[in-house]
Amino acid sequence: MKKVIISICIMVSLMGVFVNVNASEDQEMITSNQVLEDGFLEETEEEEFLNFSTKVNVDWTVKPQILKRLKSFTKKAGSIIYINLKIFPHKKVRIGVIKGGKVKKYYEVTTGLEKEIPVKDTDTYSVFVQNMTNSTINAKGSYIR
Repeated sequence: MKKVIISICIMVSLMGVFVNVNASEDQEMITSNQVLEDGFLEETEEEEFLNFSTKVNVDWTVKPQILKRLKSFTKKAGSIIYINLKIFPHKKVRIGVIKGGKVKKYYEVTTGLEKEIPVKDTDTYSVFVQNMTNSTINAKGSYIR
């Protein structure tokens, strides 16, 4: 009987460890003045979008401890940046925008992000995915700039 109780306790505790996280409506965006933390490298991708289009497709392979972003674009105050990205396999990542090359605003998720990010100041912005794990992930989807 003692072994059964211990086994049940172990299974219940393990179930709580593997939780996939997608940004919910009430989850707050994290803001940081440090764009690139110690031990991380940065990669910049070229945009893939059609002329006269504001939708940019993303299909990235992001290696461990890499912050991957697109080149900056200008947005006016009062507009939004819509991000819709899925992460495979489900691992801990940060998805968000870098404002003016100096301020990082993001959500920590494991499955992906579908959010409208309000633009409060006219400035340059760059969408990014930061892989917080020790294994390679794929980020696929789009954003509207």
